[in-house]
Amino acid sequence: MFGYQLQKPQAIPKIVWACKTSVERYRWQNKNKANMIEFSLCRSPQRTLIFSECAPDVLEGDTFCCIMEDEWCQSYAEDGVTVEILSVAIVFDKLFYTQKEFDVEDVANDQVLLLPRLQKEINEQTEMRLETIIYRIIESYKDHSAASEMMCSSLVLQLIIELDRIARQSVRAKKDKYVHYYVDKAESILSKRYAEKLTVKSVAQELSISPNYLSALFKSFVGVGFTDRLLEIRMKKAATLLREEGLHESNVAALVGYDELGHFRRRFKQYYGVGIRDYCCISREMTLYHTKPQKKES
Repeated sequence: MFGYQLQKPQAIPKIVWACKTSVERYRWQNKNKANMIEFSLCRSPQRTLIFSECAPDVLEGDTFCCIMEDEWCQSYAEDGVTVEILSVAIVFDKLFYTQKEFDVEDVANDQVLLLPRLQKEINEQTEMRLETIIYRIIESYKDHSAASEMMCSSLVLQLIIELDRIARQSVRAKKDKYVHYYVDKAESILSKRYAEKLTVKSVAQELSISPNYLSALFKSFVGVGFTDRLLEIRMKKAATLLREEGLHESNVAALVGYDELGHFRRRFKQYYGVGIRDYCCISREMTLYHTKPQKKES
């Protein structure tokens, strides 16, 4: 999500305007002044276009925009399309901000506010919260009393906090999406290519992420480390080949990724707690055991 990383203002914001309007020949170009932020909730039954320093966007439905200072930005709709706009502009004594694509580090930084520049396809619940706050600002702005000015300032801060919450939630959701993508992709590689010489470094390189990051993902979301997960997959496959298909241990070793039989035997005993011969006897019910051994609990 692209937007503004804003240092928390110390001063109280002042309202420049707060209004609701409907425009049939919608043509708008930003001409705001320094230290000013404009918030707009735009509703249109058909598409509108918005151009900025980034790239043109085709918008359909309801959209929320946050424009900082005199940033170059303009938008318009086709003739005959009515656009309803709820707009609030505020000014601070001084604003310090950075335009950027928000990332996980930004979300972890509670010393800044994250204001999303453009919110397309807003869900109904989010739109209702934003709309309620803006309507309250507009109603309070109509009354020029000192009490209403304080109320407006309080509501503006509430609006900024709500936008910050939306931005952080969106970035976290995106992070979780990528996390599950990497974990699922790595799991697929291990389950299909366990016979290859796989390492955390080789799989991470294939996924274009760092080995340390991949290891951390496995610990957090799979519950075991990468090496332990690969061992688990190999040993379960080896047990199936030994028990159900009756293959010789030397053949099984090669099929699950071990060049040396001795190495395979050690790993098998490490995992199940018994050697291969005992395991095969147990699984064929040739001893007093009634169930096959399971992995030893550490």
